[in-house]
Order: sequence, then structure tokens, then C-alpha cells
Amino acid sequence: MHHLHPVVAKAVIVNSDGSKLLVLRKNNRDEYSLPGGHIDAGEMPEDAMRRELFEECGVQATSLDRIDFFRLQNDKIVLAYRATIDTDTAVSQQGEKEGAPTWITPAELDDSNIDDLYKQLIADHWINTPPLSLYAPSRQSHGRTRGLLRPHNPEPPERPARASWPSRSALAFG
Repeated sequence: MHHLHPVVAKAVIVNSDGSKLLVLRKNNRDEYSLPGGHIDAGEMPEDAMRRELFEECGVQATSLDRIDFFRLQNDKIVLAYRATIDTDTAVSQQGEKEGAPTWITPAELDDSNIDDLYKQLIADHWINTPPLSLYAPSRQSHGRTRGLLRPHNPEPPERPARASWPSRSALAFG
């Protein structure tokens, strides 16, 4: 039996100079989320992300790059993107039912109430990250399911010795 996991697209959206992050502030509370949402049947993830950016924030990305993926505690799979937009104006096209688009600075992020996995994603791909042009593919894990793009490291890490399987005679059958 196969267990299907819902898949959503979320984005770390920064302004053109990288000084501010666009988040959704939920119901005038100090609770935040990243813009994004479910991928419709037959829709490509990048198309879903662009659609969600327009619906929730009224913006169009000048760049959109897939940066990560992970599973939330509720078993949703998140395809994470980093987007850059050229405007500081963001207005929801759906009446802010998902939250009000709000720009925050790194200092405001520290004090914000946002899911820890999203906060780590933001730290990895906004605050502590080089420009996207310096990224290169990698298969490193870093303790949780990680995505396709990681900062390029010219020297690969040492690989641990491969564990050997026990011989057939060492296994007890029966």
C-alpha cells in the first residue's frame, strides 16, 4: 500500500537588494508563514509557485529557483523556492485569506512566530547565503531531507566507511 503525501510549494521571497523578506502575517497576529500553497493536479511546481505568489501577494518573481525540499510533521512535502521581486508593494489578490503580505528584516525575523523548519529555510537561503549564482548541485543530507541545491564546496567532505553486511552464515533463519 502506498501512502500519498500532499505536496506544497513555498518561497523565500526577497526584495531586489536582499534586505527584506516577504512573509504572510496571519490574521493580524504575530504569526507568520511563507507564501505558497498546494500544487493543482497537472500543474508544474514552478507554475504553482508563480500562481501562489500572484494570488497571495500580487507579485511576479524576476527569479525563481528551487532550493530545498523537506517533510513537515503533518506529512506535507514542501518544495521550497527562493524568489526575487523588483517591487516593495505586495497586495493579496484573494482578500488576505491566507494572511497579509508583510515585509520583514532579519532582526524582525528573530522575534517572529514562524515554523522552525521555515525559519531554518529562511536562515539557510536568505540570511546566511551567497547569491544564487554560486549554488551547485549536491546530495548532502544535513540531518533532514534536503533539497537539490546547496552552496558549492570545492573540497568534498570525507565519506564514512561503508558498513559491510553480515555474512549469510551469521544470519539466523527459521
